[in-house]
Amino acid sequence: MYTGEYSDEYVVTNGDLLIGMDGEFNTTLWRGGPALLNQRVCKLHNFRRVLKEYVFHMIPRLLKEIEDATYAVTVKHISVKQIRSMKIPLPPLEVQKEIVAEIERYQKIIDGARQVVENYQPRITIHPDWLMVELGTMAENLDSKRVPITKGDRKEGQYPYYGASGIVDYVDGYIFDEDLLLISEDGANLLARSTPIAFSISGKAWVNNHAHVLRFAEMATQRFVETYINSIPIDSYVTGAAQPKLNQQALNSIPIPFPDIDTQRAIVAGIDEEQRAINANKELIRIFEDKIKATINRVWGEAE
Repeated sequence: MYTGEYSDEYVVTNGDLLIGMDGEFNTTLWRGGPALLNQRVCKLHNFRRVLKEYVFHMIPRLLKEIEDATYAVTVKHISVKQIRSMKIPLPPLEVQKEIVAEIERYQKIIDGARQVVENYQPRITIHPDWLMVELGTMAENLDSKRVPITKGDRKEGQYPYYGASGIVDYVDGYIFDEDLLLISEDGANLLARSTPIAFSISGKAWVNNHAHVLRFAEMATQRFVETYINSIPIDSYVTGAAQPKLNQQALNSIPIPFPDIDTQRAIVAGIDEEQRAINANKELIRIFEDKIKATINRVWGEAE
């Protein structure tokens, strides 16, 4: 909390239009309550013949052009002079209001859909009568057949390569060609949960040592384990501080509920139905983000 003296011109309040002047030149309409302006953040104010919200939607493309044209060894910078020199289309105020209202309608739909996506996590209610079985006893581990590929070895090919970015196509070596479950070994991904940590693959593929490879006798059980693993916290099984990972011993020790096959199938079907709804919301986000882009492009005189 800053307690020194300051001028009122450096006070930021909700609704102020701010531009970050270092790194990525982002814009925001401030919503964090009363604050003081940082020396590398620009506040636009005293708008004349133009709506602040309209400016907010129009200037990101100009900032991106400046960012792309700015060379920097470390962090890119934009100056107040560059910001002042930016020019945007300036239709009458009534037209500006219509444009802002259109964009805000689309944004409300995006925000609602994003809330659904970001707050969703599959959940399985465990019945007290179900057996709990260690994962290592339920599946055959095929980690020994994984193919570590270094960055320099990667090249374009026809088979997907799981565990790191890149696609490889080698004549020699082992290629998986069956239904398998992959579980991330990367501790950073496991803790962040930014993507599913378990997912099924089918067909020819390479897998490196960033993902465990499991073979199940029953596809229904594989899908059930996949769904369950993605629904539980995995932190307590991750070891290592500098390079956290889920080693094979810890993986094998994870207790998995084991209801009968019909119950497994029913649970997976229910989660799949939820996931279809989540994917529909993701598609809704994409559609209305495109609508916002089209609206802004129209203002700039570009065809939709």
